Amino acid sequence: MGCIALLLALLIVGCGGGGGGAPGPGKTEVLSWDPPKTWSDNTPLNPLFDIQRNDILCSDNGVFTDNDVVASVSGMDNGVIVKSFDLKLLRPYVTPYSTFVSVRVWAWDNSVSECAQPVWWEKGE
Repeated sequence: MGCIALLLALLIVGCGGGGGGAPGPGKTEVLSWDPPKTWSDNTPLNPLFDIQRNDILCSDNGVFTDNDVVASVSGMDNGVIVKSFDLKLLRPYVTPYSTFVSVRVWAWDNSVSECAQPVWWEKGE
């Protein structure tokens, strides 16, 4: 069907994505995005049926390669579109303590979106 036209709205909730410090008690560190709604040719895309998985990528310089994939999550979980990821799950595997984070989407035909605009993540403790 072609490439996925991916315009993701990334949001890090409660982790100082704009430059604050480590999250306080009770705050979460969640990467959230809006899944794509069209293919690159503007044909409608149905995220429930067309998205295979979401790759989470981390990079210290904001430039991403295939080597920067640190997690992959299904496109759907129990009939619900997956559109967030708990970044705390990455803490043991990601250095340095602050990094850029992004997401890209894979379709069942193995077409892949570009990485979304990266956001800054301060891992906290």
